[in-house]
Amino acid sequence: MVFFLRLTFVIFWFCICCFFGTVLSLFFWKHRKLTHFIGVMFGSVVLKICNIKCNVEGEAYLSDAQPCVFVGNHQTAFDVVLFGRIYPRSTVSIGKKEVLWIPFFGILFIATNNIIIKRQNRKSSLAGLSKATQAIKEKNMSILIFPEGTRNKKGDEPLLPFKKGAFHMAIEAQVPIVPMVCSSTRSCVSLSRRLLGSAEINMKILPPIETKGMKIEDVELLLEKIRTQMIQTFTELKTNTY
Repeated sequence: MVFFLRLTFVIFWFCICCFFGTVLSLFFWKHRKLTHFIGVMFGSVVLKICNIKCNVEGEAYLSDAQPCVFVGNHQTAFDVVLFGRIYPRSTVSIGKKEVLWIPFFGILFIATNNIIIKRQNRKSSLAGLSKATQAIKEKNMSILIFPEGTRNKKGDEPLLPFKKGAFHMAIEAQVPIVPMVCSSTRSCVSLSRRLLGSAEINMKILPPIETKGMKIEDVELLLEKIRTQMIQTFTELKTNTY
């Protein structure tokens, strides 16, 4: 019963935030602070609904390192809540075209200046990444991206293999990469097992990793260095349920 009540309230709040955000975007279309405002509003309330305490270490890096490329681990759709709670200011996300089909959220995603890419279409993907790099250089914006490219559903390994896009962008724009790691949510977030909440989740923002002086040939080394750090951090972080 608790699971269904929480889920109902989460869906209700999601719809309200999407509607309010869409109306607000009519007056502040693609404003650089809009995604931060909506993300924090949505995430903070959902965490209370679900009785989840989110501890964040290194939160100062969210502002001190900008402009930069934020990279996070991707576990479930609940990541929208967790990363929304700490969503950095002046930051846009890169998402796959499928998010456009999510009721209400698809319109809001575009209205808040985020970038859509078609993963199966190399030309479209490159164009999206180029647009994101341009936003970093010309508008002093930061980018948030999940380098795994999709949710890690099986959990056979802490993180899936990384795609290179985020690292290409950072090197091309010569801005730092800031890794964000969230502890496992498998024991407290699962629709199939009717789990939603009553947990203490830990997140850690790692120190920025500079890319100044790096060249495109350094992408692989940079990728592996950051993935190794994130795996180590993920292993160290614990989730407590109660």
